[in-house]
Amino acid sequence: MRRFRLGQRFGFILMTGNAFQAMLTDALAHRLGVDPTDDLRPALYAAVGMAVVRTATDRWLVDPDRLDLAQLVHAGFAALPGPTS
Repeated sequence: MRRFRLGQRFGFILMTGNAFQAMLTDALAHRLGVDPTDDLRPALYAAVGMAVVRTATDRWLVDPDRLDLAQLVHAGFAALPGPTS
């Protein structure tokens, strides 16, 4: 029920997730100095970042009074392996 209420209140964020991911992809491509149509890394990094935040949020929604969302996001990114190239 909490997820439903959060979705009702912040549904616009969920609906714009794809647009936000595309913006992240473009920003990462710019920062890496690559063309995102030729290099998969910016899109992959953006997708993984979105997955970390989404997963942390899902976990946080189970018990938001006990869990800290920022700590969950940080732990999610910390759990990823470092860059390989």
